[in-house]
Parts: sequence; C-alpha cells; structure tokens
Amino acid sequence: MRKSKFLVCIVCVLLIITGCGDKKELTVEDFEEIRAGMSTEEVIDILGEPLEIVSNNNTAHEQWQVDNDNNNDRWLVDDPNYYYKFAGGSEEELRELGIKLEDSKNLIYYHYEYGENVHSGEPNYQNVYIIDDVVVMMSFM
Repeated sequence: MRKSKFLVCIVCVLLIITGCGDKKELTVEDFEEIRAGMSTEEVIDILGEPLEIVSNNNTAHEQWQVDNDNNNDRWLVDDPNYYYKFAGGSEEELRELGIKLEDSKNLIYYHYEYGENVHSGEPNYQNVYIIDDVVVMMSFM
C-alpha cells in the first residue's frame, strides 16, 4: 500500500512538472506585437522561446532571401501600412532597416511555428531577424 501511494505521488509530481513546460500556443496576433527595435528579451517575453535559433550569419542571410522571395505579404493584405508601423512609422526608417539587413555581418533569426496552414496542413512559421540583440525584420510564411 505504501509503495502504491509513493508511486502515485511520483507520477503526480512528474505530471505537474511536465505540464508546466508546455509552450505557448502562438497566434498571428502575438506576432503583430513584435516591432523593429525590440530586444530579444522582449521578443521572448511575447512569443516564448523559439523552436530554433540560427546564429550563422550566412545561413541567416540565405533564409532571409528565401523568406523575402516567398513571402505572401499577408501583413500588407491585413494592413497596407504594416511595414511602416513595424519599422517605426516612416518609409525612411523602413529603408534603413533594409540597408542594415543587407550589410549585416551578424544576422541571426529566431524560428517559430504556429497554427496550421489551411491548405497544406503544415505548420505556419515566422522568422524574427535580429542584429546585435535588436529586431530588424520578420517574415510571415
């Protein structure tokens, strides 16, 4: 009897511990809170830990180019001024971000998955691009 009570207690503790580690279910609205200039800490506070952090500059630039080429620009469909808001409000600030991205030697990105694509059934993903601990761009795929 004592052994079974002990086992029940152990199982309960393990269930509680593993339940506390669940990742947040991300939504599009969570990503809409992210803005250029935020720190990585602010991003993690909003979105949680990323599925993957890619810190190789060349790999990050290659992925940024792929994202750029394949971006469906859902942001613009919902809000034609989204990129200006993301960058701080002006066309000049958006242009400066683009230059910073192209010239960077220390670009990294945080890879997040969320929801499910209604057409393919595959997870949607979002990459948050960061230079020197500051968000500079996002892709929405």
